[in-house]
Amino acid sequence: MVRLARVASWVLCVLVAAGAVSAAAAGVKRRSAARCVRYSQKMDGGDSGADLRLDNRCRFAVTCSIQWAVRCAGHKSASESASLELGGGEAGSVHASAAACDGDWEVANVRWSCDPVRGP
Repeated sequence: MVRLARVASWVLCVLVAAGAVSAAAAGVKRRSAARCVRYSQKMDGGDSGADLRLDNRCRFAVTCSIQWAVRCAGHKSASESASLELGGGEAGSVHASAAACDGDWEVANVRWSCDPVRGP
């Protein structure tokens, strides 16, 4: 009976350790997604908006969300968002249009985040 209790406690320790290693590995992958995805912004050729680009330099696929607002000179603001799925080494962009603005405008409050794509 004592031997069975020792085996049961040993099995429990192995399971807990395996869970901790798995959770730690997932945490490392999640942090590394934030470290290897880069954001850049560039005016489009016609000065009618900006291209917001995410460059996935990770070795694994990521799903990203990006939010932004276009503010016109008259303080009118339109919030928009988009989602992108990028394979390892891929880049993608979305267009922040300023077509609704009559004069000066800016892209503001850009926020983005990426997480590793979960396997099946």
